[in-house]
Amino acid sequence: DVVLTAFKNSEWAFEYAGDDLKSDRDFVLVAIKINVFAYVSVSEELKLDRRIALFAANTSNNYVFSHVPEIFRADKNFIMESLKGSKALNGRLTEFIADEHKADREIMLLAMKKSGGMAFEFASDELKNDIEFFLESPSLEIAYLFAPESIKSQREMLLKILEKEKGWRALQNAPKKLRSDKEIVLKAIKIEPVALTFADKKLHSDKDLIAAGGIVEED
Repeated sequence: DVVLTAFKNSEWAFEYAGDDLKSDRDFVLVAIKINVFAYVSVSEELKLDRRIALFAANTSNNYVFSHVPEIFRADKNFIMESLKGSKALNGRLTEFIADEHKADREIMLLAMKKSGGMAFEFASDELKNDIEFFLESPSLEIAYLFAPESIKSQREMLLKILEKEKGWRALQNAPKKLRSDKEIVLKAIKIEPVALTFADKKLHSDKDLIAAGGIVEED
């Protein structure tokens, strides 16, 4: 009772629990339910308990997933269950899976869905350069942040993000050639005037762009 009370007030309190409690399966499950950080300090034996590891993995806390034994982080079924079982946006846990699974299309597509596109950062280079994989992201604007030059340099891709998602922030991560493209910058400004700050400096004083942002000069 003392440990659980302390744990409710401090996510690291479980670190100081007695070894007998850290090895008590039922107690550990209760502690993890209160706060998933308990998993970080449980006994090595219980960390290797698949049910407990999966219970901990089904959270939005990717730091905790980094403490799941490698044998599970290299297991495709465990990874898929970890992603499917969570209602939270926990797809970024793919940062800690085995490299071979970062190239697994099924895993990474689910991870992107579970992270709003953020998991694209951890996909293999092969998948990152796959335009079809990129287009399946629930947010192209977010995936674009981590996309390789082969995708970022495509003018039509940036236009798609601006037109379909109103993703004006993507302009900040675009190559200089596209940030110098007046048509593209104009589309971004019409969505959000502050996007002009992401354009190439030579466009910062362009009267058409300034006017499009709702700023006019007065005598």
